[in-house]
Amino acid sequence: MKEKAQVLDEFVLKIIGIVTMTLDHIGVILMNSGYFAEGSGAYICGYAFRIIGRLAFPLFVLMLAEGLRHTKDRANYILRLALIWALVFVVELVLYYGNLGSGYATAQAFTDLLLYSLFIYLLEQKGWKKGLAILPLAYIVLCYSAYVSETYAASSSLTSVWSQYFPELFRGGYNLYGFLMFLGFYYAPKIVASYAKKSFGNDDEAYQGFLKSKGYQGMTNTIYISVLVIVTVFFWALSYMGPIDPYYMSQQTYCLVDAILLFLYNGKRGYDKKWFRYSEYLYYPVHLALIGLIFSIIFA
Repeated sequence: MKEKAQVLDEFVLKIIGIVTMTLDHIGVILMNSGYFAEGSGAYICGYAFRIIGRLAFPLFVLMLAEGLRHTKDRANYILRLALIWALVFVVELVLYYGNLGSGYATAQAFTDLLLYSLFIYLLEQKGWKKGLAILPLAYIVLCYSAYVSETYAASSSLTSVWSQYFPELFRGGYNLYGFLMFLGFYYAPKIVASYAKKSFGNDDEAYQGFLKSKGYQGMTNTIYISVLVIVTVFFWALSYMGPIDPYYMSQQTYCLVDAILLFLYNGKRGYDKKWFRYSEYLYYPVHLALIGLIFSIIFA
């Protein structure tokens, strides 16, 4: 039954991620732009969109892990991420200094994805270059520390002085939470493959056959789901142990619905024409600009 349920490929997960992400960003405007009073219909709609949007990031983290495993040129792959990050940064700067600055002056997910990919890329280098992986890791911890400092200060009616010099536009919004999830997603197939290698011993033909089977994907999906649940529940529990909740876990826990999608994942790439590959990268900065432009025209 589990194997028959594997009906979703990467293309479908990307489309779900794109749609839920778009709703999430519309929700940011509806809630944070100041155009709608708290408790109004539009504000409540924005909150609902943000809840739906919680599904997006874990899916993009999974696609990043898959992309890094399967790409033939990691340096070029990371360069594309960096270029999109730069485009998004420019768009957010324009919106920040425009009428919708209050809604978009936040961290962007591409900062997280770029840092995670740089960490793995450097970690798997040889020699002294491996040690450079400490740099993206340190930046991830710095982002997390800034949010922890601010949430703790706010709960105590204080001000986090040092983090004021570290604007949100330069931060990764999911930082440590997303990083731990990414590591689990990235190493899950390797863990299953290593276990299978020991199980099949010297029977290489059986081992290779297993790697192509739905059983292999089913075991990998089980680890994906476990990672999603464990990391999310950990930070949710952490938010109840003290005044530290940089991820708004009361909302973020809705991402656990992704467990259903991970259960249905078949590990295949699916539709992958070149035009779609370029479009999925460009969609992020373009849709942000369009949302900002539309709302600025409506409320000009």
